[in-house]
Amino acid sequence: MSVFAVYRCLYGADFVEYSIRSLLDAVDKVIVVWGGRAFANADRCIYRGREVMFPERFDDLPERVKAMDDPRIEFVEHYHPTPRNQWTELMNNVVIPKFGKPDAAMFMHVGMVWRADQLLKAFEEFFNNPISYANSGSIETWRGLDYRIPWRMRVGCGFWKFDGLRRMPRTALDSNPERVALANIPQLSGEVHNLRYSQNPNIMFWRQLVVMEYVAAAGDSKPDPDHFEEKWLKWHPVTNNKNLEMSKAFAHYIPEVVPYDTEELPEEIRRDLAALQAATSNDVWKGYPE
Repeated sequence: MSVFAVYRCLYGADFVEYSIRSLLDAVDKVIVVWGGRAFANADRCIYRGREVMFPERFDDLPERVKAMDDPRIEFVEHYHPTPRNQWTELMNNVVIPKFGKPDAAMFMHVGMVWRADQLLKAFEEFFNNPISYANSGSIETWRGLDYRIPWRMRVGCGFWKFDGLRRMPRTALDSNPERVALANIPQLSGEVHNLRYSQNPNIMFWRQLVVMEYVAAAGDSKPDPDHFEEKWLKWHPVTNNKNLEMSKAFAHYIPEVVPYDTEELPEEIRRDLAALQAATSNDVWKGYPE
C-alpha cells in the first residue's frame, strides 16, 4: 500500500523540516507544493493605513526543503489562486500526473508535526476502518509552545483513500469534501501538533497581511486587522488572553489559551525547545518593511 504526504505552502520555514521528518518513515513519498505567491495574486496590502508590498519570498522554506536532499521528498512549484478546492487541484493536476495515484494520502500543513505514537494511532484507525476520508485530532500551540488552544473542532491533518477513485472529488477550504461539514467527517483520535501560532513574529505578520488579502476570493471570514499586533504580539497569559482567534467575527472561538506541558511535544521539538521559543520572542520582530 502506497501513502503520500502532500503539503501546500507559501511560507513556514520554522517547522517544515520537523514536520517532514515526523512522518517521513511512515509514508512512501512526501510532496511539498509551494505556491510561490499569495492567494488571489495579491502582492500588497493596506495595513493600518499604509500600503505594504509583499516580498518576493516570505522566508527560505524552498531552500530548507531542497536541502533535506532525500529521494523520498519532492519539491514542486504550482500556483492555485485560492485555498478553496486547492487539495483537489493539487492531487488531480499535479500529484497524480507526476507521481502516480497513491492508495492513500495525508494532507499536511508545514506547521503540523507528529509524535510517533499519535501518527501510529491515526494510521491504525484510518486504515482499519471502512472510511474513505477522515480528519485527525489537533493540538494547537500558542507563542512559545508552552501554551495551547483548548480543544475545539478544527481541521487537522486530512486523510483520504484513493482506491476506487479515478480523481479526487471537490474539496472545501481544506481537505474536507465540499459541502460536508467538519462535524460529519470521521474524527481520528490520533492528534497532530499544529504549531502555526508558534511561528516567528515576522512570519506571523506576513500571515496576517496575506490572509487579509485573500479572504474575499476564498469566501472565508474576514480577519481582525489588528490581530497580529494586539492579540499575538502583545499577548500576555494574564492581562491579554481573551478572544484570540484571527477571524474578527469569531474571535471568541479561542476564548483563551492555557498552559501546556512541553513534555507532550514531539521529541525533536522538545530537543530544540529553547531555540524555538526564542524565535517567537518579540525581539525577533523586524517591524514594518521599508
